[in-house]
Amino acid sequence: MSRAAAALQATAVARTFAPSMLGYEDPSVFEHLALVDVRQSRDSVGRESWLVLFRYPGRRDAACVWVRRATTRPWKYAFQETQSVAWGRAPERIYDRCMRVAFRLRLLDPETDDAGSEIPIPAFAYPTPMSPFGPVAHGSYLADLEDTGWASLSGVPAKFPQTTTAGTVGVAAFVLDERTERVIPNATITVRPSTRLSGFFRVPHRLPAAALAVTADRHGAFVLLDLPVRKYGYDLVISAPGYAPRYEVHDLLERGFFVGDYSLARRPRFADDTPGPPPCGAGC
Repeated sequence: MSRAAAALQATAVARTFAPSMLGYEDPSVFEHLALVDVRQSRDSVGRESWLVLFRYPGRRDAACVWVRRATTRPWKYAFQETQSVAWGRAPERIYDRCMRVAFRLRLLDPETDDAGSEIPIPAFAYPTPMSPFGPVAHGSYLADLEDTGWASLSGVPAKFPQTTTAGTVGVAAFVLDERTERVIPNATITVRPSTRLSGFFRVPHRLPAAALAVTADRHGAFVLLDLPVRKYGYDLVISAPGYAPRYEVHDLLERGFFVGDYSLARRPRFADDTPGPPPCGAGC
């Protein structure tokens, strides 16, 4: 891959760096990372890669992304990263290499700048909620950082909204691999109002252009807010590269805010959430 392609891919990764409780809690910080250097290198196991180095504007800190072409499907590129020299974990091989490069290029001063901690930085999910009116800005709703173990198998803390607007329905969820229970980043979730016959053929029909769509963050988390309560609920189609789609019908039937997981597998999954016999529960 070319130097320019490596810079483009690494910048996309840097824009999705995860907030952390000990480092940068505001994800907007990562939107302003300045690309400093792109050079040929090798990743932690010796594979030829490009090393892309970033600086945090206004801060004595740097980040590194190693990028190469992936050797296994479904991904086209593979990455290794150190989000922060100042807040990274030491000793750690990838972190140590990034720190050395930052010092060598004089982005940081080993005598005066903070570098590393022996305490791991716990990252957390902080997805931008989507509503029928568009994205909902961070800070415009109440949200607390909390452990999601009571509702999710992801093992990832999250800063989810506390609730949805009164009289509407909302959901915060992780997309997981059904077999490994690992999160699936960047999954696509498409939502539309259910009908009486939703799910009759157990496969989704072509979704209308007006359907609401949201993309999960790098922790597989997404949030939907302020959906009007519908008699038959909503149909959800969840998909990700390398997985068959999941088709949920008559979901989100009752007003309120729900937290949980949706799982994907190599074969299509179908679920009818209406009380009563399928395909349309008590609505038939």
